[in-house]
Amino acid sequence: MGWVEDFVSWLEAGHEDGETFLELPWETRVQQDGELKVIVARHPRVVFPVGIWVDKYFASMKINTTICPDVWDMAKQMALYKKLLFLNTDFNVVAVGLSHRENQITLVIDLDLSSLNEEEFSQDLQSLIIGAYKIIEILDLGDEFSKIFGSQVKAMVDEKLNAGESRDDILEFLSERVGIEQAEEFLEKVLAAQGDPSRKPPESMYA
Repeated sequence: MGWVEDFVSWLEAGHEDGETFLELPWETRVQQDGELKVIVARHPRVVFPVGIWVDKYFASMKINTTICPDVWDMAKQMALYKKLLFLNTDFNVVAVGLSHRENQITLVIDLDLSSLNEEEFSQDLQSLIIGAYKIIEILDLGDEFSKIFGSQVKAMVDEKLNAGESRDDILEFLSERVGIEQAEEFLEKVLAAQGDPSRKPPESMYA
């Protein structure tokens, strides 16, 4: 097996009671970005998707927070950039910067495939996600965090609706895997936002 297959296998092999991020059951999708394979990994309790760009000798694991400082005034932007520089000094393996296209806050860890094993991959994934949450905390971006989390869960529900999953299955996903107490209310809001009653999922898989 190649590295793409190894990464997908490690990410998907988890369970909901896992103690580390890698021990959770991630949903993965493999796509092409130029000459590189990209793995997009998501878990409903982890607010940020994780992207892994895989080359022959190296791989880059990234989180794009989707937070763009361009919408803030100059004084707030300068204060933010100063804090991001401090974070780059504090983090051991995680680099913090801005994405080239959208100027969004991004975290990245480069992986050396010549010596990488599953344990090191798990530690790097842990560092990357904790780093992203640390940015939310240090920059006092609680409101943005809530919006990102809501958008992430809504996107996953949309995919399940498009795949024809039943209402019961989606409600179980929201309540058991995501941990949303008002799962039915959340689902109704997603359906209302779509504005197409014909796409409502059946009450059960046998409907």
